[in-house]
Amino acid sequence: MEEEKRHAMSPKEVIEFFNYPKSTDYDQWKAWNSLKKNDAHRKKRSRSLGATRTDEFVEVKRKVNKDGNKSYAKLATEMGCSKQTIANTINKDLGYSSYKKRHRMILTEGTRESRRVKVAALLNNLKHETAGLLRFFSDENFFSQDQNSNRQNDRWICQNVDEVPVVKHTRFPSSVMVLGVISSEGDKGLKVNMAIYIDVMKKVVKPWMDLVANGRPYVFQQDSAPAHKSRETQVWLLESLPYHWSPDLWPPSSPDCNPLDYFFWGMVENKTNKHAHNTLDSLRAAIVEEFANMKKDVVAKACGRFRLRLKMVVATDGGYIEK
Repeated sequence: MEEEKRHAMSPKEVIEFFNYPKSTDYDQWKAWNSLKKNDAHRKKRSRSLGATRTDEFVEVKRKVNKDGNKSYAKLATEMGCSKQTIANTINKDLGYSSYKKRHRMILTEGTRESRRVKVAALLNNLKHETAGLLRFFSDENFFSQDQNSNRQNDRWICQNVDEVPVVKHTRFPSSVMVLGVISSEGDKGLKVNMAIYIDVMKKVVKPWMDLVANGRPYVFQQDSAPAHKSRETQVWLLESLPYHWSPDLWPPSSPDCNPLDYFFWGMVENKTNKHAHNTLDSLRAAIVEEFANMKKDVVAKACGRFRLRLKMVVATDGGYIEK
């Protein structure tokens, strides 16, 4: 067919000359034309986009490396090109991606060193003194009456923006402070409203842990909040519990090591605050329900990542372990 095209023969002339069936010749003719058009389209598209990106490539790379906070729209305006061209340059040519900013606790050099040393000591403790013991993890968290909303990820598909529901927030929302306790074997979490810490430990937390442990020795974890590391609290823990990790052993600024922080609070809050609560009683009831509905295997699996996370802290010299 290429030969016939070069000699400018029409389909009719080809049929008469070669005695081809009409269907065969026309099918070949259409296929050849389609191939030629597609090839021309690809070449044209490649040149236009390629030329645009290549001409602007060095400047875009310089701007992005200087200030990674600029939006695609801002870069497109500065470069005088389309937003899609900027996206192609950044994603395809540079191999970069746009990520959400990371929010982390401040870790000074002293804090990092303390984390590294204490986590190493805690790992050693897990191998020897508390090896095989049931572990109870505890932590406090504030729950607000307002609805939770992630402005970047929360979307609503509709035809008109007026159809999008409004997420309302009060200026000073009421909140509930909750003390959560979970066991490493996946027993359903204990939820109590915070009052006087030792009183809560005596009347609620310890009886529950004793019931779950059923005569087995266990170790209790808490962070280094002022109420936890006070002398009065430490004396009571030492006298009343089989074993607990003291502030000298638990690493500072380490929510990334506590299952309640790195998993449960977010999971519970996503459900309890999917909608706003008109009263604190409604909020409390939602929290209690979520803790009661926790699946044992989910709790155990999350707690099972505890030792691995400690090793990750050591591997990063006390630095951040979450991306």
